[in-house]
Amino acid sequence: MVRRFAAGLAVLTLFGCASAPSGGSAGTGSFAARSRLATPAAVPTTTAPTTAAPAAAPAAAAPAPAPAASTCGTATSDSYQRPFAANAPWNVPVCGLSRSDRSDDWRDRFWYYARLNGHMADNAALSTDRGTHDVLFGLDNDPAVDFSMAVYDARQATTQIRVFQRQGWGGTMYPGNATTIPWNPSWKASTGSDATMAIVDPTTGREWDLWGVVQSYPGIVANDTECWPWRAAFYLPGGGYVPGQDLCVGSANLVRNAGLTSTSDYRTYGGNNPAMRGVGIADSAMVVTPDEVSTGQIRHALMMPVFNTMTGGTNCSEAQAATPAFGVTCGGAVAPAGNFERASSSSPGCGVAAAASLSADGFRSTTVPEGSRFALRMSDGEIDVWLNSRGYAGAKRATARAFAKALVDYGWFVTDTTCYGADFQVASGRNPVTAEKWRSLGITGDGRDLLAGLFTKDRIWTVAPPTNHCIDGHDSKLACAANSITY
Repeated sequence: MVRRFAAGLAVLTLFGCASAPSGGSAGTGSFAARSRLATPAAVPTTTAPTTAAPAAAPAAAAPAPAPAASTCGTATSDSYQRPFAANAPWNVPVCGLSRSDRSDDWRDRFWYYARLNGHMADNAALSTDRGTHDVLFGLDNDPAVDFSMAVYDARQATTQIRVFQRQGWGGTMYPGNATTIPWNPSWKASTGSDATMAIVDPTTGREWDLWGVVQSYPGIVANDTECWPWRAAFYLPGGGYVPGQDLCVGSANLVRNAGLTSTSDYRTYGGNNPAMRGVGIADSAMVVTPDEVSTGQIRHALMMPVFNTMTGGTNCSEAQAATPAFGVTCGGAVAPAGNFERASSSSPGCGVAAAASLSADGFRSTTVPEGSRFALRMSDGEIDVWLNSRGYAGAKRATARAFAKALVDYGWFVTDTTCYGADFQVASGRNPVTAEKWRSLGITGDGRDLLAGLFTKDRIWTVAPPTNHCIDGHDSKLACAANSITY
């Protein structure tokens, strides 16, 4: 689902941490368009329409093979209870994993086009924001640009609330309209247009993912009129929608396993969730919290929605996916993805001003598959040089190091589609307690530029995808519903 990013409260007990509480698609029958980053006020225009593909990125020497397992930093045990199975792909270090046969190609596409590139139709190298990948802490003064990830602990719910779907929103509702979910009136979704949140229960392992939550914020007026048609729905449990009492959302789902046969346990589950966000993985996966950063390490991959997720219209077969046709004349998503978000579309989607001049194949040749995993190749000494160049010291230096080491040891997955940028989502500082935690970890201002200068093209490599063990019995490197995924 094309998204714009998620926000809100996070607590130390977010994923069952032993510490005291603190402050965390258009898929198969799933969400319509979610877009995780707001489009800027003015988007660069392009030349007249053409069917030509964009100019090739500048040639570069092939990167070295994937790092050996011995080059990964040794994770130490800590009090943070990392969610999901140890062999969930995002919890597996990249060191020792295979390098993609198309590592250079996917790397170059990411480097030049992950952010909306106004020069994509003629010369990718003219893009001025290559390597700019912010961290979205939810500490922005402007509520319209907050696309951080809201995660709440269900044990801190004080009541239940019924949820109803906004008319015209394409998300799924499970179990359905008028379903009750755990709730606390103090909880808020992100203030950006996606208004996303996840509610997790460390006691039962259940997770509820919400999108398009209608709530009031300073500067943003709540408008629940899209739920008013449900007011007369006397046949629903408890009757129809009651303004001011019930919750109006674009979608609300009790997260289930890949086969939709039972609820999944986010504490131990190792598969995907096709009904959830663009990549078809539960919203709580890969969320960075201040609780784990305070231990000095992040023991999982990060998540990044990007502008250039691969389009379909013409979708690759298993055989085609192993050929150069993949990502040019046909499209797809790769494991661990649970669905191919843009399977039915060959359009660039939002932000088309910079891409509309390209043919369907021309634009597709600038895209990366959702489910792609990238990582940085850097030594500890090189990280120190970067930290020194930023002037980081004290708590901020430790926080920046934890992020940098995670991007080396675990990398990041492409998880959704944006309208503009390519930034990392973390637990939102819209929760005052979470904000206080991020501040104690040295995050000042909005914190977006924490990783400035870390990314260079020659440091990035592409990890070969794992194998989806699809519920229909076959194994695949492409997206499919899978309760088990292995490297």
